[in-house]
Amino acid sequence: MRLTRVFLQFLASASAVHAQSDKHGPKPRVLERDVCIIGGGSSGTFAAVRLTDEGHSVAVIEKQDHLGGHTVTYTNPDTGKPINMGVIFFHDLPLVRDYFSRLGVEVQKADLGSSNTRYLDFATGEAVPGFEPASQEALGAALETYSEIIADRYPNISLGYELPDPVPEELLKPYSEFVEANGLQALVHMVNNIAGANGNLWERPTLYGIKVFSPMLLAAINKGFINAASGDNRDLYRGAENLLGDDVVLSSTVKRVERSGSGVEVSVDTPSGKVVVKAKKLLVAIPPIKESLRRNGFSLSAQESRLFGEFQGMLYGSTVLTHNGLAENTTLSNVGTHNPYHLLTLPGSYGYSAEPGTRKIKNYYGGTASDIGMSEQEIKDLIRGELDNLERAGNIGEGEPEFEFFVNHSPYHVHVSPEAIAKGFYRDLYELEGQRNTFWTGATFVDEDSSLIWSWTEEYLLPRILDSLA
Repeated sequence: MRLTRVFLQFLASASAVHAQSDKHGPKPRVLERDVCIIGGGSSGTFAAVRLTDEGHSVAVIEKQDHLGGHTVTYTNPDTGKPINMGVIFFHDLPLVRDYFSRLGVEVQKADLGSSNTRYLDFATGEAVPGFEPASQEALGAALETYSEIIADRYPNISLGYELPDPVPEELLKPYSEFVEANGLQALVHMVNNIAGANGNLWERPTLYGIKVFSPMLLAAINKGFINAASGDNRDLYRGAENLLGDDVVLSSTVKRVERSGSGVEVSVDTPSGKVVVKAKKLLVAIPPIKESLRRNGFSLSAQESRLFGEFQGMLYGSTVLTHNGLAENTTLSNVGTHNPYHLLTLPGSYGYSAEPGTRKIKNYYGGTASDIGMSEQEIKDLIRGELDNLERAGNIGEGEPEFEFFVNHSPYHVHVSPEAIAKGFYRDLYELEGQRNTFWTGATFVDEDSSLIWSWTEEYLLPRILDSLA
């Protein structure tokens, strides 16, 4: 009897030990690196490649099962051809060409295509009475005037947000006032189309209107753009995955970020177990929205919390659908009947573009900061409503949309109020670089443009990280 009792006690003890072992799980895989990078999109991947080339070890933490961020591709089953539904083209710059070459990806001059464009108000389905896009002559004159203004007043605004102090009043006023004061009305639709998902452009601070249509973008328009020769811009990130190999931790969820004077420690969960990255420096390459960072295990300083709490992002994404009523090789562009400059009503689609030789329709949608919480179903219902309006008005044929691809890039064009800008927000933001062994990067610090992000990283951020590691 006593032996039985002892044996049962032994079993209970062993069971408790086993349960405790299960609770803690297997030991995490520990990576010791010079730099831990959270975010494997455009900015994080470029920084990882460049730091590797400079002889430093990195670990890239990415929540998706691949690198690339907004660079997403849909392969058309009708033709087998890739359709870029995120990043479509890149500036033709030596830095960009060198980066593609480094990753073994050939480039080609981008074909921006041409089609029969019709301008319709998707909210009503009707054409806008009296609306005509700007003539080439008017557009050319406006571009020349704009170029002169930017070169004269804001020559240093292309990369980043290193603004004069105090910030010029003109940059804080609504973009519509800047347009009217300088006779740039012919330019507005071009800016809004190129810089999609910029909210109601006419009421945004002029700073953001200029940032999305920067001098470097103007130069690129004149020179032309490039993309992957295969037509699939994801090739760039496949090349990066091959180069970085085991230094990339995919499908990961950041659980805890500890930063101190001696370095950083980042704990993540992955499908294959826990990973702990111990590094000298941390590079954050995800949108610095306060609540998002906290969900990712960040303990923010008072200054970080104040600054990141100011940020808001826009709704933006893309879809591919089929619809029997949309003609091939036709583009429908959304214009607003009652809005300033006849810009589209948000939330809404920027346009529908039929792929040549196929019934696949590309669609880009967007909204303001207040629309960012829209669900996938709500966005699809919005698109269905627009197509119903166009069909009812007789501007497209009968059909029912079938969605074959959907992606939401929100938060997009992360921004702050003009009041925050006036108080030196971007000056204070840039002062965070290097504090607590942490650096920050991404579109929020430059613009939603991979080529500009890479240029800013090369010229501004990378030297600072390298100096801190010396």
